[in-house]
Amino acid sequence: MQEKPKDLKKLMDILEFIDSGFLQELNRRVLHPAGLELIVKLVAPGEKTSSILIVDNRDAPGGIIYDLENIPDKDLKVLIKRAANVENELQKRRTERLFLYGRIVQTLKKCVGMLNFKGLKDEKEPDNK
Repeated sequence: MQEKPKDLKKLMDILEFIDSGFLQELNRRVLHPAGLELIVKLVAPGEKTSSILIVDNRDAPGGIIYDLENIPDKDLKVLIKRAANVENELQKRRTERLFLYGRIVQTLKKCVGMLNFKGLKDEKEPDNK
């Protein structure tokens, strides 16, 4: 049996990730607008691994959307509950992230300087000296 690395952080079960709405909201907020969709193919009980698939519809100008008009009410309620759960998780950390970092979503502004420092600057990027 393979041992977990000692520095591994706490892991979330894939079913919890799905049921709590993180898969749905990752798709809806980030991947669908880019024409991508993350699908988790769950395995049969007793099997050890699930599959993660990426659907690539980047050639669709409008990306991917949920067909909300044709979703049964009970499934729509699940979508709404999951979205609300993720929003609640984000709101719980909003004030602290604003206080600590000045923003909610991490910026990559420092990375540009790091790339320049390490000599990894993109050759196409103009030199601002």
